[in-house]
Formats: sequence, structure tokens, C-alpha cells
Amino acid sequence: MNLVSLLKLMVAASLVASVLVGCGPGEPDMPLLDAIDQHNIEAVQQHIDAGTDINTTFIPAGIAFEGASAIHLAILKHNAQMVHLRW
Repeated sequence: MNLVSLLKLMVAASLVASVLVGCGPGEPDMPLLDAIDQHNIEAVQQHIDAGTDINTTFIPAGIAFEGASAIHLAILKHNAQMVHLRW
């Protein structure tokens, strides 16, 4: 195999890899806590699918319910459907 053929093969492999990576879960549409606050179940599911570490996402200081976790916020917002997602 000559150098040109090898370079073409490498470019083709890179393109295929880029397409495959693009087929997976993308970036969530909004921050997790905003999604919970706005009752946006689809955006919360995007975070779950994307692997967002929901156990380390807390409401920041100076905001109501500061220090509460994402699941706590869902409970405080009385969103039973969101609470029952596979966190």
C-alpha cells in the first residue's frame, strides 16, 4: 500500500468515526437544574442519556433550596414523572 492510499484510508476512517460519534446522545439542550425547574422531562432525559453525573449537581448558594441535589429539586417541584425516571 502506498502513502496516498494509506492517507485516503485514514481520512475515510476518520469520517466514519465522526459520523458514528455524532449518532450517539448529544449535548443536552439546557442545564440540568434549569430543565428540572422548567419541568422539561425531555431535557432531563437527555442529561441521563448523556451521562450527566446527577449526584454531583447541586443548587448553588444564593438560590432557593441551595445545596439540594437534582433529584431533590424534582421532588420539591412536585414532578412525580421526573422523579420516576431512571436516574
